[in-house]
Amino acid sequence: MLKINLSDRDKWLLICALIFLLILPLSLKIDFYQNDDWVYYKNVEYFLNGDFRLDPYLGPTFYVQGLMGMLFSKLFGLGRLPILTLIVSVVNLFILGVILLKFFKKKLFDTLLLSFLYFFNPVQVYSMWGFMTDNYFMLCFFTAMYFFLEYETFKKHKNIIFVYLISAIGIFIRQTAMIIPLGIGIYYALKKRHKESYWAFVVFGLEFLYLHKLFPLTTAMKRAVLQYQHLTDTTLLYNLTYGILLMTAAFLLPLIWSIIKVKNIKPVYWGVFIVLFLAFYMLLNKNFTPDDIS
Repeated sequence: MLKINLSDRDKWLLICALIFLLILPLSLKIDFYQNDDWVYYKNVEYFLNGDFRLDPYLGPTFYVQGLMGMLFSKLFGLGRLPILTLIVSVVNLFILGVILLKFFKKKLFDTLLLSFLYFFNPVQVYSMWGFMTDNYFMLCFFTAMYFFLEYETFKKHKNIIFVYLISAIGIFIRQTAMIIPLGIGIYYALKKRHKESYWAFVVFGLEFLYLHKLFPLTTAMKRAVLQYQHLTDTTLLYNLTYGILLMTAAFLLPLIWSIIKVKNIKPVYWGVFIVLFLAFYMLLNKNFTPDDIS
């Protein structure tokens, strides 16, 4: 009897392929737009007709995703773009699993649980049912993370170059891809690896200048948060920061509860915590106007 010995990475690949096949029938039923999908579909249609200008209502930089959508639509039709998003989402899941297996030495079952925390996160799931830009950006983010960890592990300079190239590609999906070199620069600065920090900040600076000076900004992009005049808008910055913290706290709550040893906490400390929590919640919510960032 033939016996096949599969590595954990091979098993993970099979698991990801199975997840794709299980979700595919749902993606095939998507026949509606959600959120800003309408403008993304519209721009892919422009690309198919040879017009590569971005729609004024388009906020993300979009070009790479738009070209991917154009090529996919030529083969399968514009209405099947959710399938492309599903493929990208499952590839993201696979890369995250490989990172956990290879660099963090997690067992396959632990990798499965940790990766599913990401994959079945409501924000990720919501973005998977259409042609939103989030999951396409995450493809760049996870790929950059993989090569960054390769560089940190094996110190081959080609890997850090790949990271910055991926970041440069990523800024043509979403402007937030600039956080890749920015985060690396801050990390190396804290590690006192000044030369590596310097080059990371150079890449970030070049990307920032390109987007603000050379990229053909749409009307929606000019209203985006990352603009010079918005850095002094305390109301906008507060709403954005507090909104992000609320979302982050909500999604991390299951993990937080899993690491707190409830039995070892005295009742008096619970009382103090609850009082402080309610006080901060009422104080912070008083000045929170989410409509400003909706």
